[in-house]
Amino acid sequence: MSTPNSENSCKPINFDLGKTRIENCRVADLARDFGTPLYVISEARLRENVRHYIRAFAAAWDGEVGVMPALKANHALALRYILTAEGVGCDVYSDGELVCRA
Repeated sequence: MSTPNSENSCKPINFDLGKTRIENCRVADLARDFGTPLYVISEARLRENVRHYIRAFAAAWDGEVGVMPALKANHALALRYILTAEGVGCDVYSDGELVCRA
């Protein structure tokens, strides 16, 4: 399975002749390989959405813009890696949300 980079222009979700795809992966193949229910996030769409938020806030605000989604909503390390790479921080309620437990 290939992972698109930030310059990839593929459609994150594609309905092609009844064969739904998320990026380059057929949903039926994902369900077969990983089982259901399955939580899938499009990296391309996530990056696209983050960039859209940053541009929209920057266009409407004269000061510095910092997009900070709640860590509880983005707790998966893979999501945090992508959000951090896009320059997005996180909002936490307490320091306990930042503690990594093995």
